[in-house]
Amino acid sequence: MLLMRVVCEMLMTVLICDGPGSGFQIIGLFANSADAQSYAKDHSLKDWRVAEVISPAAFAESQVATASKAHL
Repeated sequence: MLLMRVVCEMLMTVLICDGPGSGFQIIGLFANSADAQSYAKDHSLKDWRVAEVISPAAFAESQVATASKAHL
């Protein structure tokens, strides 16, 4: 439970805009998905997606936890 709380606290929300042809643009950090969506709509952004980004350390911890559960 503690591990999940640590991983969740390290989540960061960003907007990924445009695409591979014109180049990607990353906008953020936002507190949550709703804030990111609101920003995209307020600024009339096109071709955007909301993404949750975690730190490398949090990702590694989540992989260790997943591997540990698989061996139970």
